[in-house]
Amino acid sequence: MLGRRVRSVDATWVSEPGSTGSGWQLLYELNLGDLECDFFELSAARQGGESFNRVPVRAGDIVLGDRVSAAPPSMAHAVEAGAGVVVRLNRGALPL
Repeated sequence: MLGRRVRSVDATWVSEPGSTGSGWQLLYELNLGDLECDFFELSAARQGGESFNRVPVRAGDIVLGDRVSAAPPSMAHAVEAGAGVVVRLNRGALPL
């Protein structure tokens, strides 16, 4: 795996205090080789879900995601870029 970036992708929801209903999604990518953030995106909560489509992926990367990322379009984006994919199986979204 020399020369390959292993990157963990996850997202969390951030809500404004009070009853305003405002919220944001923080999409975060951690390079496991040096434990540094190499990408993040803060967006309105309704602008898209957690997906490998929203992060930069390049050939040789290995991207790790939870079962939300285990959707065919998300995984296809990473594979088409030449990356390896490791996800937790989501049998509802990823029929085998």
